[in-house]
Amino acid sequence: MAQVATSICHSLGNTEINSSYQITHPKSRRVRHNKTSTTNQDKFQNEEYWHMGDASYECEFCHALFWYEERTQTHYNTNDPKYTLCCRGGQVEIPHLQEALKVLYDLLFGNDIRSKHFCDNIRTYNSMFQFTSMGAKIDRTVANGRGPQTFILYGENYHLMGSLIPQEGNTAKFTQLYVFNTHNEIHNRISTVSGENNNKINEDIVRELKKMLNENNVLVKAFRMVREKMGADHRSTIKLRLLGKRDRDIVVETQSERLQRINQLNPAYLGLQSPLLFPYGEDGYKEDIPLNKKSSNSEGGCQNRGLPHAHILLFLHRDDKYPTGEDIDRIISAKIPDKDTDPIYYEAVEKHMMHGPCGNIKKDSPSNSDKDGCDEVSMYYDYRYISPCEAAWRIFGYNIHYREPSVVRLGFYLPGEQPVVFQDHENLADVARKASVKESMFLGWFEANKKYNEARSLTYAEFSSKFVWKPAPRKWYPRKSHSVIGQIFFVPPGSGEIYYLRLLLNFVRGPTSYEEIRTIDGVLYSTFRDACYTQGLLDDDKEYIDAIEEASH
Repeated sequence: MAQVATSICHSLGNTEINSSYQITHPKSRRVRHNKTSTTNQDKFQNEEYWHMGDASYECEFCHALFWYEERTQTHYNTNDPKYTLCCRGGQVEIPHLQEALKVLYDLLFGNDIRSKHFCDNIRTYNSMFQFTSMGAKIDRTVANGRGPQTFILYGENYHLMGSLIPQEGNTAKFTQLYVFNTHNEIHNRISTVSGENNNKINEDIVRELKKMLNENNVLVKAFRMVREKMGADHRSTIKLRLLGKRDRDIVVETQSERLQRINQLNPAYLGLQSPLLFPYGEDGYKEDIPLNKKSSNSEGGCQNRGLPHAHILLFLHRDDKYPTGEDIDRIISAKIPDKDTDPIYYEAVEKHMMHGPCGNIKKDSPSNSDKDGCDEVSMYYDYRYISPCEAAWRIFGYNIHYREPSVVRLGFYLPGEQPVVFQDHENLADVARKASVKESMFLGWFEANKKYNEARSLTYAEFSSKFVWKPAPRKWYPRKSHSVIGQIFFVPPGSGEIYYLRLLLNFVRGPTSYEEIRTIDGVLYSTFRDACYTQGLLDDDKEYIDAIEEASH
């Protein structure tokens, strides 16, 4: 089997973690993109959904896998896409993913009953080997009725670590299981998950995982070293320091009643919580990864390769909207899944999304709440939350919002009245000689109409859909790609001649001067208002109706 980069996402312990293993067969070093065969794609093809396929494009530097749509230059198609989200084009060097450990690989990807059992209980197995526990401020008083378990979590959740040795009379758990009473370690670990139906735990799997971590996990080796140093004398005073940065070191004492909070920026943070996702004890996140080249951007990097997503609000054209409830029902399913055809979904909905009567019939129902005196604005801020995917989206520098197609704003002005921006210390004569004054977008439109035949058939607003303005040479050139919409600056009707100029710009095609804009049927008029009147734009309220209709689009 060739080398495959496989992404694994499991809810381990009490938090959902994304990580990756690099799976390599010892006899092969070729990279395979693991594309789905045409037959399988056709089998699962659904015309109502867009299947993007697998992430089969590699970064040429770090070999991270991407979808084609994640390339840097998205405004044109290419056979050689470039990617920078992973290593900034080779500027950031992070350790390559290590080969998946055979024990873990067989358990995750085997086809036997043993593998299925492990995958179904992977959270439990991970919990047995966690170094840290989860902490949070939780209010369970709201769970006072029927329905799914309900609680309120205040603030953020966090991870905690205790001492090396438990207090007298207490049982060992988490980190302590690596140091204390290790002669009965397998039994002790299974006992820690008694609340998770430990009669289903496979003791052989626990023993294999323990051996695997002992031999490969650097964090486990550190705690095992403490056990050897301590020996049978638990009165020894030993401290283990896991280095982080500045005040983010983790110092584990021999015996303490205090639980310490682990800083989420410590490189060992994820490895301590999810040892089965980080079986080597490798760093999950590291600050200030140095760049190979000089860069003005801030240094940093993240070794997690998650999959951000976005919530997108679309405004549909009236011809594409779904005006009735029947139309909505055809694209959104809001019904209980069929118990016979979809038993898994049915069980999930029944367990987590259904409850008994509410309202006046059953006032203690979880769905009821006292809204008297409720400040909705305060509630919004109290419950605001930046999810990991949104945080990653912002770290990667993606646009928070964008408009498609792009809108080009088109300025214009009366002869000799071009707005000019300059600094207080600049000489006015020098300002008047600037290229931005003599060669504006509007005057450049006249010149382009002289040069290109296609331009002669376009109005000013239509012009930008076929031509693009290049700031450096200050000229218009034929557009090769990327659809845009032109929008002429708004002018109030009471503005005089410039308002009438704007009216004419919506109708006159391909003029090469101000005079041609004022020329109607071969007659040159002295003012733009007279030209508008001759064109029939001022006979009634048509100009106001046109302005309202334009604004509505």
